[in-house]
Amino acid sequence: MNQDRSCFVVGTTVGFAVYRSDPLALVFKRDFGRGIGVAALYYQSNIVALVGGGPIPQFSPQKVRLWDDLQGKSVSELQFGSDVKNVLLLKDIIVVTLETKLHFFRMSNLQQLREVETFPNPLGVCTVTYTEHPKIAYVGKTGKVKIEEVLGGNLCELPEKSKTPVNNLSFSADGTLLVTTTEHGSEIRVWNGLTGVLVKKLRRGSSGALIHSVNFSHHPESYLLAVTSNLATCHIFSTGEGNCQSKLSYLQAVSNYFTSEWSFLHFTAPSEKSLVFFGAKRTSLIIITVHGRYMKYNLTSPMHGAARDDTMLAESRNFFDNPTVYIRTDDDEACA
Repeated sequence: MNQDRSCFVVGTTVGFAVYRSDPLALVFKRDFGRGIGVAALYYQSNIVALVGGGPIPQFSPQKVRLWDDLQGKSVSELQFGSDVKNVLLLKDIIVVTLETKLHFFRMSNLQQLREVETFPNPLGVCTVTYTEHPKIAYVGKTGKVKIEEVLGGNLCELPEKSKTPVNNLSFSADGTLLVTTTEHGSEIRVWNGLTGVLVKKLRRGSSGALIHSVNFSHHPESYLLAVTSNLATCHIFSTGEGNCQSKLSYLQAVSNYFTSEWSFLHFTAPSEKSLVFFGAKRTSLIIITVHGRYMKYNLTSPMHGAARDDTMLAESRNFFDNPTVYIRTDDDEACA
């Protein structure tokens, strides 16, 4: 996704493509004939950060190239000594994730601002806020999640080191909440993004799962959190009131399992690796998958629906198969 969720970009074994999120529309694409492993779109523009990947990479997996699609060429690049795992683009800052380091650069001149050592991070897990004073969350050298100002300055550290590796981090739009999940996948934890205090423990299920994606609603005064996993289910939680409680909560002295809150809404979703996020409307939820599936759901009465059928699949298509094409003029912003 880009920074305001209006567009998403996908890297493929032959290039990359940028789509408008809601409604779905192809904005532009580039066929290199070789693979892109990491792609990050700069807001609603024609600038994309690209890293080579796949069986036959187009570029080195150890380089970040800033690609200007209007010019059809790379305009600058950053070289590293190991494979790039993730790239995040802020207004004037590039964050590059390697397996054991984070690098921060000024986008306007590629000046390195700082670097940070991290816990081994093969998935490139980290997250930022797109606020006036942006923050970043990542797993520090000790294995604890750290929250810092992007330009430096430690804010807080979560008090607990996870027993299993952290595989998802996501801030709320205003940065006041941070959600974490681990490879065990049964519990989702919501933290205060300013103090690191635990706010809620949310229970996805009793068994383990591989959580693919977790995202807050970006709409004002919406307190929803969506989670997808390899168990072919999407769960919707509230970060306020309205979640389901265990019927065995009287056993809380035996185990904190019985004090957890459960999703107030869940429904069948693709089991393949996916990204979930809220769409243009408050009740619109979108799931896109690694195989090109685009699924849009309408959540009816989202704060009061506690049944799995309290949702409706409004649209399902493959965005690689002739999507509606958005024709851009020279005066348009790419994803506007």
